[in-house]
Amino acid sequence: MDLEVIGRHLEVTPAVKEYISKKAEKLQKFFDRIHSLRAIVSAEGSDHQVEFVAHLVKGDMVVAKATAADLYSTVDAVADKLEHQLRRYKEKL
Repeated sequence: MDLEVIGRHLEVTPAVKEYISKKAEKLQKFFDRIHSLRAIVSAEGSDHQVEFVAHLVKGDMVVAKATAADLYSTVDAVADKLEHQLRRYKEKL
């Protein structure tokens, strides 16, 4: 799986990139046909917004977004949302 971490209006530190990559590896357990994952991290005022865009093998795309004051809790929330969507997608197949 290809992982791309993009920072908008902030610098993404190596620690944040590593944390996101650990969360992305856990997503492989729920759905193993993820071709690439794009994580877009942005800051808007005092809040952080994280968006995960998962490109699946069949060309489908699954998107999850979350916003919170703490960056790491935002990553946790968006990973949970994407995990839920991937489980639903897998059940449909």
